[in-house]
Amino acid sequence: MMVELYGLRTDYFQHRIGGSFEAEEVRDLVATFDSQADAEAYVKASELATKQWKKAFRYRRESVLRHYTDYEICSPETVSVPHNPRL
Repeated sequence: MMVELYGLRTDYFQHRIGGSFEAEEVRDLVATFDSQADAEAYVKASELATKQWKKAFRYRRESVLRHYTDYEICSPETVSVPHNPRL
């Protein structure tokens, strides 16, 4: 079973010059894992200790989740890219 790890964050965009900035939820596929447990272990290892959280970051610099505020782990309905490809 393959699972997907998504990074979640809110970005703000100004769609018209002089217009107000509107919030848009961003959900990006950042990695795939062989199991739910592997994905959860990665997220746990990525998180900074609560006392270390800076205003801008929740996850370690090396993590694929670095520029996200939250995450989601789910099983894909269809596979869009190769997972563990071999020649």
